[in-house]
Amino acid sequence: QKILERVGDVRGMAETWSNLATLHGDRGEWNHAIEMYERSLKVFKRLGDLPGLAQTWNNLGQVYFQKGEWDRAIEMFQRSLETLERVGDVQSTAKVWGNLGLVYGTRMPERATLELIEAHYPGLLEGLAQHEGIGFVMVHAEVDGPSVACAGRGGTRVGGGPR
Repeated sequence: QKILERVGDVRGMAETWSNLATLHGDRGEWNHAIEMYERSLKVFKRLGDLPGLAQTWNNLGQVYFQKGEWDRAIEMFQRSLETLERVGDVQSTAKVWGNLGLVYGTRMPERATLELIEAHYPGLLEGLAQHEGIGFVMVHAEVDGPSVACAGRGGTRVGGGPR
């Protein structure tokens, strides 16, 4: 880090802080991880590095999820999604939608059915289905049992009747 500071490699410093944050997160040192990711965010903001911001917000979301701070995790994932959609990174967007799904699923008091997901988190399944990286979303519908809630970009329902 000191070498990077000396030579003025600001982006390298941000990447180093992100790497350190990942190490702290792997060790369960959530607050240290958050501190390192926030340092990294400041640099990416200053540089206008949208992919760096999106990745760091996604990583922060994962840390907050592990900490059990689900509302904060959702906030970070949503910031990441907004940024990724601006830059058109479809593959990373699909991953972040998946992370959001994990948070939402964890918050459910019981098994998440199609109807429960649609009622509590409108747009989640549609958001997943509209990205190239997701082939389909399989859920359990109260009426029809296992169903493909969304397939491909069109969003058709198989087993759950017409949309």
